[in-house]
Amino acid sequence: MKSVRNPSEKQAVIDLKDYLYRCQLLFVKMTQSPFLFDDYHIEISREYFHFLEFDEVNQLLKIYAALQALDIDEQSIVFYKYLRKASSMDFEIQNRLAMSEHTYYRKKKRALTKLAIALHLLPISNIHCSLL
Repeated sequence: MKSVRNPSEKQAVIDLKDYLYRCQLLFVKMTQSPFLFDDYHIEISREYFHFLEFDEVNQLLKIYAALQALDIDEQSIVFYKYLRKASSMDFEIQNRLAMSEHTYYRKKKRALTKLAIALHLLPISNIHCSLL
């Protein structure tokens, strides 16, 4: 059975994706993404923060804090799709993580919903319980 997002959840995920893509503009300013990923967790490097405005640094730190709400697969998906200077295509990430297409998209949807909640783009009362 395919789960359906309610309208407020759909809009929150659209807003989140826009927010994450705008962050990629900061990566250009910094010469690279400050987000680093190994097989176990995501980290943030403050090495190039001096190129950014105070609000931009806060935006990146907010995203980093919100990423802690995600499990390792969800962090991987968000990192490879949105937090690198050159994002990957969905099928590339799916192959890299050795996931079926169904599992990949289910985890991506759950990751984006959790991130939208953590960044206060989606009130928790507006989500479908099965996503968490």
